Amino acid sequence: MRRNLSLEFALALILALPAPAAAVRVSGLTARPFHGQTFLTWSSPPGTGWSYHVYRATTPPQGGGISHYALVGSVLDSTWCDRRCSSLIGYSYSYTMPDGSHLAAGQGLFVNTPGAAATAWYAVTCDSATVPADTVTVPGVNATASGVLEIPDRPQPVWQRKLTVARVTGDVYTLWTSDHDSPWFPEMCNRPSIPYDCAVVPGAPGGWQALMFYPHVRGGNFLSLTNGTGTPGEWVLTMDDYMPTAEGNTFWFGYNEGFDITARSNSTPTSGFVVDYTMRRVVFTLEWARSTLPIDTTRVYAIGYSMGAIGALFTTLRLPDLIAGAMFAHGVFDFGFEADPDAACSFNPSGAQRWSCDHLFGTVQEDLPTPEGERTFDVLDANYLVKELANAGRAVPPIVSFSGRYDTTTGWAEKPIFFRTMHSTREGGMFFFDTSTHNGGALSAWAPMGNFGYVYRYRSDRSFPALSNCSTDLNPGDGHAASGDSVGTINGYVEWDTTTIVDSRLVWGIRLTLRDLATRWGTLRAPDSLSVDVTPRRLQQFRIQPETPVQYSLTDAGGVLFASGAALSDAHGVVTIPAVTVRRSGTRLALWQLPNNSGVRAAAVDGVTLSGLVNPLHGACRFEVAWPRSGAGRVEVLDVSGRRVRRVWSGVASAGPQSERLDATGLASGVYLLCARQGSAVTTRRFVVVR
Repeated sequence: MRRNLSLEFALALILALPAPAAAVRVSGLTARPFHGQTFLTWSSPPGTGWSYHVYRATTPPQGGGISHYALVGSVLDSTWCDRRCSSLIGYSYSYTMPDGSHLAAGQGLFVNTPGAAATAWYAVTCDSATVPADTVTVPGVNATASGVLEIPDRPQPVWQRKLTVARVTGDVYTLWTSDHDSPWFPEMCNRPSIPYDCAVVPGAPGGWQALMFYPHVRGGNFLSLTNGTGTPGEWVLTMDDYMPTAEGNTFWFGYNEGFDITARSNSTPTSGFVVDYTMRRVVFTLEWARSTLPIDTTRVYAIGYSMGAIGALFTTLRLPDLIAGAMFAHGVFDFGFEADPDAACSFNPSGAQRWSCDHLFGTVQEDLPTPEGERTFDVLDANYLVKELANAGRAVPPIVSFSGRYDTTTGWAEKPIFFRTMHSTREGGMFFFDTSTHNGGALSAWAPMGNFGYVYRYRSDRSFPALSNCSTDLNPGDGHAASGDSVGTINGYVEWDTTTIVDSRLVWGIRLTLRDLATRWGTLRAPDSLSVDVTPRRLQQFRIQPETPVQYSLTDAGGVLFASGAALSDAHGVVTIPAVTVRRSGTRLALWQLPNNSGVRAAAVDGVTLSGLVNPLHGACRFEVAWPRSGAGRVEVLDVSGRRVRRVWSGVASAGPQSERLDATGLASGVYLLCARQGSAVTTRRFVVVR
């Protein structure tokens, strides 16, 4: 018999090779639902280098194989460990689960956010570069023995621990994000089950119980700014914008959907959506803090420096109804601007910051789309966002900004453009500029003005005057460092009394004042008076009809009228009072939406009419009020703040005209309202008392 030597040699070679590694199986898989998320934990096999794959089924699995399940996502080793916090502190911290238990070293964790209510079964397999995945599922080992009921809900950051950093003690929370949208939870990462830490420093008893959102600088972290401003009652919320990539951070915005947050190096994307993953997480966390913490929800603020200023500004423009006010220094207003005359500007082409932007967002020239249908460098342009708010008749919250002409990190030339945008949209803002560099805050001319606690004077439930065309504004120039005034401010000399604002259905009033400004070299004294255009913003009760005349008056500190007039509201019901004279002693501005016809006859409002009123009034006069029906009524004199100063008549009226007498004796010179009411029917006439 002839022997097949070739076949024998092949068989011998095969037998001599090492046997393939046996599949390895995780054990102890558990699934626990918590606020719309399911926390899966398991015991990992020994060693490192494992990849874990999570599967889910919505019908009872059959046959003990993985084919019945659908892949949900994958994670790597050491998911039991809060790596970010551990690396910052230098101590290994394990994650705390919603039930208060702590994961042990060697356990695995995956947090799934289902999109709909269901009973779900889970399985987990693992593999490595040398060990294949085990496709056999064993209930109670690497698969859940029974289904878990999942009900969509708003996920919650999970409390982890108390930490003391720089003598400040705060609570650390972790939010596990998702790579898909669900009814209560937007997609916040392009990978599943990615954890992000935040810290909350409770406010001391007393004070305002305000919440300060304090985003960190580029290269910073969520533990670096927990000291806040030191204002009594202040709560501080810090978050983390971090990736273990060469780009390091997302500028508090996000990145292209194809960006690999685990890779050391990424290339510039040329397709796909740019998603605001980070901003979505900021918004979600702020809304969670606002609804969970015992704070005054009308006192939520944003502050920051450098990249933190970017976070503060763009969060404010994203949440203009939630943020009461913002204050920041040396940020960026327009990420698409790359034409700074200073060749050293880092956001110019080939600059270090532009390199990161290109990798995160794609190039300015490509201008990739966002999932919402806008272009990336529109939503990364504060000018665009401000114009969008203005076009909708909405207010940009009060903002205070500091910029340096020789700031080559974030640039200078784009800053005057934003100043002009805020001016042209009548959104106001208070801006300071000087010859400082990016890291020269202590050497800035305006350093004494940089107390971020200043924003606590604003509230989201309180209207404010947006200022423009201030006569003391200095010239920021054309974007060249040497152009314009080297040190200056826009609207910086004007303030207002935040505690005496009148915002009623009938009248809006505010007391404008002047303030001196502190610099490193001394005090810049405000002039005795100045002029400024005033646009009432964030109105609460006073509603202005579109394209309607609005009357106004100006009175001095003694209540003496020195100017009055009318202005026309725009299509959104926004009105600007031009050239308001503000005196050092204070000026009271009051607005009414009333016809100005010298008292000959007034139009009917809700069926009530007033006529025959003499205006201006030197002594006494008779007037006529026509009631729409029989019933209780009253006629009163109100001051410009809406406070009653005299009752003219009250009683049961008969339908039709009624003659009454108005005597101005005892009333100081100034502007008043004659108001007639009968149930919900009301009309008001302005008149001026002259002595």
